[in-house]
Amino acid sequence: ETSVYRIIQELLNNTLKHAQATEILIKLKQQKKGLLLFYRDNGIGFDQETVDYGYGIRNIRQHTLAIDGQLHISTNINEGFECIIILPLK
Repeated sequence: ETSVYRIIQELLNNTLKHAQATEILIKLKQQKKGLLLFYRDNGIGFDQETVDYGYGIRNIRQHTLAIDGQLHISTNINEGFECIIILPLK
């Protein structure tokens, strides 16, 4: 529960600090694989090939991996940011 809270907190912080987004969508859904966390904003996005990941993304990755989760990030310049995280339920 704490990890999910911290992940969402970091995602929101990154969006508010960097993305210049006007909309954020967060969905949580329990599935057979575990808890699915879907996050999307309509911000400026970034080029994953050239960006130097800061503490925000690193913290999200650390929280996800600490509980054996899976992290998938999709973003491009001017196309917003999307993140899908699957966390096992124990």
